[in-house]
Amino acid sequence: MLVPILLIFCGCAGPATPPVALTEATTTYVNYTYGYSIAYPKPWFLRPTSEQYVWICAAEALEDGPFVTVFVDEQGAWQTASLESYVDWWVDWLDWQDPHFALIEKHPVTLGDGSQAWEIIYIAAPFARFEEGVKFKWQKKELFLVTEKVLVVATGWTRESWWERDIRLLDAIVYSLRPHP
Repeated sequence: MLVPILLIFCGCAGPATPPVALTEATTTYVNYTYGYSIAYPKPWFLRPTSEQYVWICAAEALEDGPFVTVFVDEQGAWQTASLESYVDWWVDWLDWQDPHFALIEKHPVTLGDGSQAWEIIYIAAPFARFEEGVKFKWQKKELFLVTEKVLVVATGWTRESWWERDIRLLDAIVYSLRPHP
């Protein structure tokens, strides 16, 4: 089962050749493969009021791997009146899902290319795991990075040593969906 992970978007340059161009996102879904990852659809994650969104999903072919979903519409842009109101919709939904032990943070961020975005971090109750005498501190977290052109949802379990790998995966997907000269 794939469960949530905190990924910090670092705004890196990304791969030299984007694996998926924004203009290619024009079908019901687009298969996306990145290294050890596999792509598969998860249609229930689409916004209920939308019928035009296409999406790209990459998931590591391991039980505890990261799950990353990218949404864009057929025109390569969001069709919502207010980006902030859409973010608020997600915050309300998350609070409804887990009102007893969840902490939700929402704040604007500036991406590496200077564009503005909203970041939502959903944090459930932390706990500690003991394994062979070593204590690992775990925390269930989800990062929702919302921009005018793309929404990225990244989930999975992690320890700190895994973060760098998952940051590269998330950055590559976001980079691939931006228009380039």
